[in-house]
Amino acid sequence: MRRLVLLLAAVAHLSAKATALLPARNLRTEYLDSPLGIDTPKPRFSWQLECKSTQRGASQSAYEIAVSEATHDEKIAPKDPILWLGRENSTQTINIPYAGPPLKSVQIYTWRVRWWSNENTSTTPSEWSSWATFSTALNDSDWIADWIGRPHVNASNRPLQIRADFLLPSDVTQAFIYVAGLGYYQLYLNGRRVDSHALGPFTVFQKRILYDTFAVTSFLRKGDSNAIGVRLAPGAWGQFYDGPLMLRLELHAKLADGSTVKLVSHPGNARVRGADVKGWWRIDDDPCTQAAFYDGEHYDARLEQDGWNAPNFAAATRWQDAAEVSPPSDGGVGRLHPGTLKPIRKFDEIKAVRMTEPVPGVYVFDFGQNFAGVEILRVRGPAGATVTIYKGELLFDNGTVHNQLRVNMTTVYTLRGGDDVEVYEPDFVYYGFQYAQVTGFPGKPTLDSLSGRFVHSDLNATGDIEFQGDSAEASILQGIQHCVKWSALSNLMSIPTDCPNRERGWMGDGQVSSSNAAWNFDMAAFYESWVRSMRDQQEIYASVEEIAGMVTDIVPDPARPTPKAFTDATWSSAYLIVPLLVYRHYGDVALISELYEGFRDYVVYLDRLAQENSSVPGGLLTKHKYGDWCNTYPRETREIPITGPISASFFQITSYEIFSRFARILNRSDDAVKYAQMAEKLKPIFHEFYYNKTKAGYQDGSQTPNVLALSLDGAIPRETLQDVVETFLHDVTQEHDYHLTTGAVGTKFLLQTLTRVNRSDLAFALATQTTEPSWGWWVTQNATTLWENWSGVADLTHPPPPTHNHIFLGSHWPWLYETFVGIDQADDSTAFEHIVIRPIHATIPLETWKTICTGDVRIFKISGVNASYNSIRGKISVAWSHANEGNVLFSLAVTIPMNSDAEVWVPTQNYCGKIPSPSQVLVTESGQEIWSDGKLKPIKGVLSGSYNSEYQAVVLQIVSGSYVFAYSLMSL
Repeated sequence: MRRLVLLLAAVAHLSAKATALLPARNLRTEYLDSPLGIDTPKPRFSWQLECKSTQRGASQSAYEIAVSEATHDEKIAPKDPILWLGRENSTQTINIPYAGPPLKSVQIYTWRVRWWSNENTSTTPSEWSSWATFSTALNDSDWIADWIGRPHVNASNRPLQIRADFLLPSDVTQAFIYVAGLGYYQLYLNGRRVDSHALGPFTVFQKRILYDTFAVTSFLRKGDSNAIGVRLAPGAWGQFYDGPLMLRLELHAKLADGSTVKLVSHPGNARVRGADVKGWWRIDDDPCTQAAFYDGEHYDARLEQDGWNAPNFAAATRWQDAAEVSPPSDGGVGRLHPGTLKPIRKFDEIKAVRMTEPVPGVYVFDFGQNFAGVEILRVRGPAGATVTIYKGELLFDNGTVHNQLRVNMTTVYTLRGGDDVEVYEPDFVYYGFQYAQVTGFPGKPTLDSLSGRFVHSDLNATGDIEFQGDSAEASILQGIQHCVKWSALSNLMSIPTDCPNRERGWMGDGQVSSSNAAWNFDMAAFYESWVRSMRDQQEIYASVEEIAGMVTDIVPDPARPTPKAFTDATWSSAYLIVPLLVYRHYGDVALISELYEGFRDYVVYLDRLAQENSSVPGGLLTKHKYGDWCNTYPRETREIPITGPISASFFQITSYEIFSRFARILNRSDDAVKYAQMAEKLKPIFHEFYYNKTKAGYQDGSQTPNVLALSLDGAIPRETLQDVVETFLHDVTQEHDYHLTTGAVGTKFLLQTLTRVNRSDLAFALATQTTEPSWGWWVTQNATTLWENWSGVADLTHPPPPTHNHIFLGSHWPWLYETFVGIDQADDSTAFEHIVIRPIHATIPLETWKTICTGDVRIFKISGVNASYNSIRGKISVAWSHANEGNVLFSLAVTIPMNSDAEVWVPTQNYCGKIPSPSQVLVTESGQEIWSDGKLKPIKGVLSGSYNSEYQAVVLQIVSGSYVFAYSLMSL
């Protein structure tokens, strides 16, 4: 009997284990993994859930969050007392606000979560997740440290070293360093590098300075002498704001009795009220003799001082005392805020693929890849020998480096000398290049003497597409995806840049490429930071009454506001477009609420600008600067005059619509109604002003004006719509032989618009075109990044010359995810709660199939795809194939994350064969028949189904889980 009881107990244990809920994973606080320095009083928590591979329809029905104060920063103690235990019956797993007692500043907290399932009939929750951490910030008002730097303040490209010795008690249990360095800094403690970043964030420095928080208990020598060392370089602060090198630093050490002692930056050996630990702050010049934003880095290794950042550095007595430093009088510096985006870092080393010697003593290294970053030099030679490295994106005909960009991308390294190989890698600049030209190298270098280092903001990858098949089309798309991702990362440097060589945060480039970035990388915290910079810039311009509410075309922008300044809505509408993207992708309402008044100020400004400057009655904005930048037409005579006004009008109306949507989200009904009505009122004015009856299209009938009109819902009268569509399609297919003519503005909407008018086949033809102008032509020209214009020609007679690592012409790539692969979400969905899986085949109606089947169907050149997107709720996977395998004409494998559902379109065309009747359509799921004779045969996970005869697809409503659908024809 006892053996039977034990056996039954064992079976029950195994059964419980088999059905146990998996712990939550990927815990995030304010979108970040265990961030240090959170200044919001109610930080938001998010997590992801997963279930067994065979489980369908599982979702969270309740959660419980436990938050504790941590007593040590190295070890998270499970026995720390619970500060808040929050339980809620909810399916939500994203952006759950903390709701416990007020959080203390300068404190580490730990949190974990467990959850209950809707399918769990018992009261048993999941296991607790692993602990995640976050720490609260040092409030701006609590800082007591001084800004320190050189005694004689002047803007200089010469970096600086700062150090201080100090003594700490032996009973330190927890220690943090809070540090702000303008422009860039590196932090050392007792000779060890504390930070792991490269460069530093670019903000509107007059309003906001970001500081970093580091847990440093393990770096300290308790009860012994310690030393802090900091390297400072000018960066964007010096280049654009003429700011002096400035350091503000505090070390807070908690002792065993609960008290805290502080070391803070101050002039020399002065004492600061509230600082318990004495330190003597001294400065000296850095061995880096120049770190200029556009002109490169010079480094003299002979000037290195060994041990300068470690205790007991004897030469410190010869250093100068640090002085208190004030910022420039025409703007100053803003308040200190904790950095809430991941830093810029140095990533993969890029090996050179070839080395040539086009001129005696001149060596050119080709890295086979255009990228943003620096070089790594390995050299041995006599002291004082100087190696110069000049970089560029192109080569002259004679094989030397052609820097068409008119910026001096040059590194100069002076050897220390000796028997050892010296390795040098610039720390305070970055370049955009593929080729490096080396002169002055002692002897002859080898291929390993120089390599590259990719530098960009630290962003988690989220999306990827594998195009299957050995066709030219598959190769082209794979090549374009490579270019898209490398250009995206090369231009994400704490803000979106348009190129890594000479430019900054152009708003137009950032807004048209924002969706592209969000499909490929986790952009939530990054974009939140940039949008706050937009608000900071807006506040600066609010000081001038005539332009109050304006957001500039570049953010950050050091230019002083003037009454005559104005913004191009095509560019500045990023202020609304990017927050909308953050809301759609990540479900973020808090950002909209936080910046709502600024958003309203902006649309009020647009209306005022339109009323004051437009020759069009009714308040339609036509004032502009840029237009469809870098389209295929001459800039002065056609590109800007034709597309500039209509682009400004389009983005004015779009801004009103977005603001109205924000108002609805926040239940601001008056604003919602007002701006929805303003947008609708402008649409017939838009049509009347821009419609050209002679062209049966907008403006000159070219692609961008028609694309914008077709993208503006309700702007084109019903009786005119088909004429505009036909004009648009004729321009693509006949006037330009299946080529595009769009630039920065139109390219974003081009393929989407073709799909909207039921011609996804033409969109695919453009996406895989291989003759100029096209993305595919770039790939055939061995492009490894996206170019600034379609030809890529370095026209030095028309500055600024184009770069070969620009991001905006890759704004079409979201179409590949949303339409070609078929991963999207419903219009009323946020954070991919209600997913739509609709491969390209199901976006082409039957009547269009009849037309395209008379020629070469290029879609069939891709035999299948394998794609995924890691949404904030979890990974969405789609793999489809239309290759004939037995009787199967189309297969579609789908994975939907927990707490999401999906509408799945299973294409059921016969692919240019005889058109099947609905009764012939057979759809199976994992081999089980679910659709036949025009009816659904329900199975677990599939809630309902219908047949769409226009697009020839079975449309299924499914819950979370994994599915493998297959379509074949029934024999009659």
